[in-house]
Amino acid sequence: MIPTSPYGVTKEILCLYLAVYNMTWIMIDYSFLYRLWAVKSPLRVGLFSNPFFIALLFTVASIESVVW
Repeated sequence: MIPTSPYGVTKEILCLYLAVYNMTWIMIDYSFLYRLWAVKSPLRVGLFSNPFFIALLFTVASIESVVW
């Protein structure tokens, strides 16, 4: 990633923007998973109410943002 803005955008700001933008796609993936499981395997939909599963989803999203 090479910032080419004449406004002095630093690499850190660019990386932060891309990490936040990536969170949108992660949330879309979670929504897709919920809808897929609602149709294919309704018993798995209950996982979205489980605090441990919510923590797992949050952890995966956080790690992916940090990797960015």
